[in-house]
Amino acid sequence: MPPNISDRIHLFQIIGETFSYTVAKQGFITSLNPLTSADWDKGLEDTGRARGFVTKRNDLKAYIKQQLELIQHPHCIYCGLHKNIVGTLQREHIAPKDLYPEFLFEPENLALACASCNGFQKKNNTNTVSTSNVIYSRCRFTIIHPYRDDYRNHYDMDITGNEIIIKAKKYSRKGKATIKMFGLDEPHQAQMRGASLMQRYVPVDVDLQKLLDAALKKDYY
Repeated sequence: MPPNISDRIHLFQIIGETFSYTVAKQGFITSLNPLTSADWDKGLEDTGRARGFVTKRNDLKAYIKQQLELIQHPHCIYCGLHKNIVGTLQREHIAPKDLYPEFLFEPENLALACASCNGFQKKNNTNTVSTSNVIYSRCRFTIIHPYRDDYRNHYDMDITGNEIIIKAKKYSRKGKATIKMFGLDEPHQAQMRGASLMQRYVPVDVDLQKLLDAALKKDYY
């Protein structure tokens, strides 16, 4: 039997659904307008919000993460690796919150990403918006958007030995930009994707399983 989807090492995803806020949570978000990036993680002294804001905000962020984990199974939305491999996943703003605070709690702008993909050496606060608009649905992006784009239109995958190599399709600027930003062509990621394929479809004997386990215990970063 192949492993359950939530146990797979690797899973590139097209997110076909967004989570919804409860009436109370949406009311809280609306009460914060206009939003600033400080509203995401700063305290009362930095935001100037009323007492009780931090507790409600933190509850809201916990709810967001819980909903995204259910949707993403949970794998990093960019490299596709499972949290058992890359560690705790972070709430990520596809359009960076420091540049676009108006989309701070926009469900289609929120996803889970690993610390590596979302860190200083990769995405961080890089502007991913090519055309901005006050209406999120009218914004255009430089990278593959997990809610809007089908990664299969932008990537080619080649199986070489025990590795799955990711290459951008010839005319896909988004594919090239995404691969470059998140290092999807790095050897370690190719090995992890290959291990995922073997885990899913190839009968594994004891010795091979030991090799896979050893490979998965290597530090990701």
